[in-house]
Amino acid sequence: MNRVFTQLQRRNVFRVAAAYVIGGWIVLQVADLLFGTFEAPTWVGKSLAVLIMLGFPIACVFAWAFELTPEGVKRTEAVDESVSITQQTGRRLDIFILISLVTLIGVTFWQKSEPPAPTQPVVSISQ
Repeated sequence: MNRVFTQLQRRNVFRVAAAYVIGGWIVLQVADLLFGTFEAPTWVGKSLAVLIMLGFPIACVFAWAFELTPEGVKRTEAVDESVSITQQTGRRLDIFILISLVTLIGVTFWQKSEPPAPTQPVVSISQ
């Protein structure tokens, strides 16, 4: 079991999963804003969420099976560990994850700190 966990770390599967979740969250937030603006039906947002959820295991499998190299994408077995650049790729993913999380936290606090929209009192006219 320890060998599998080590391989998951070496192949950046955990980092890809985290980046995918954060990227999917950002896409859904932007889509929510845009769908409201363009008055899209609710099934469009639900379909997008389902597609993002279905893509998660696919992204994890691709992270396990393939490796990004200077020559392009190759099967992990075809890349010698001594020339692998997974550490550099992992650092880039770490930077993406960190920037995305800081952005999401900032946007969340910004949205929560906005004063609520004023509501109009309901005036009833008695006869």
